[in-house]
Amino acid sequence: ALSHRVWEAFGVHDGVVVAGGWRDVDTILVLGLEERGAGERLIARAGPALRFAAALFDGLLFGAEDQLIAIPRRPVKLSAAMQAVLRVAIDHPTASLQEQAALLDVSPRMLEKRHRQIAKRFGVSSFAGAVAVAVQDAVQVGRSRMGDPI
Repeated sequence: ALSHRVWEAFGVHDGVVVAGGWRDVDTILVLGLEERGAGERLIARAGPALRFAAALFDGLLFGAEDQLIAIPRRPVKLSAAMQAVLRVAIDHPTASLQEQAALLDVSPRMLEKRHRQIAKRFGVSSFAGAVAVAVQDAVQVGRSRMGDPI
């Protein structure tokens, strides 16, 4: 449900996942699509090409598995106000800026400022990127940035 809310917030309403990999390494090629039902049409039109693309990506990685390293992100410290902004964005992804500001009892201008601050803390160029990183991190550790189980 959490992934669905994030994808919807970014305008992704359908998608295609192509499994690949070799030996003990599993890979997936994920394509997000804006139009509902577009995934089935894409598979019907270009299924073999998608499998070929996934195999090409696997080929780029084959033999390089010893060079692949997990780079952990350092924890991002957020103030209580920033945590509230992030929580509202995740829980109400379709709410407008004005609606989110009203939920937080701040002005839209203050909310935009906090969006910029949060993006900067996460080291990304946009608030949407910060939300995506926060959700990805939460899924990996099983907790949200606010410490709530997900």
